[in-house]
Amino acid sequence: MGFGEAVKLFFKNYVNFSGRATRSEYWWVYLFNNIVYMVLGILFAISGGSSLAAYDAYGDMSIAYMGAGAIFYILMMLYCLAVLLPSLSLMVRRLHDIGKSGTYILMGLIPVVGYIFILVYMLTGSAPDNQYGPKKV
Repeated sequence: MGFGEAVKLFFKNYVNFSGRATRSEYWWVYLFNNIVYMVLGILFAISGGSSLAAYDAYGDMSIAYMGAGAIFYILMMLYCLAVLLPSLSLMVRRLHDIGKSGTYILMGLIPVVGYIFILVYMLTGSAPDNQYGPKKV
């Protein structure tokens, strides 16, 4: 599965918690989301720096808070909220692909150890046909 197809499926299966998702589908979407976060973060940092320069020039802190940095920060938070459910559904479908129940996602709530388990599960190869459907090619 390619990058574009994975991203398209990610948004198409917005809240689809059934079925399976391949390892490549998961990691392409992971890359896409990180690229979006980095671009918005860089734009936030650049515009935040210019807002602070405006503060130095005019001595008015309200200018610094009302700059473009706030817009990029809000966009970043809105994107984060927009992809929360589809990211959870993708992780559940990825767990289904390796033959695990979607409730295993709750392991991520355990500090450090839970994150390691989730990472290992996301890296594990696909299981053969199971109760969640046939193996995707």
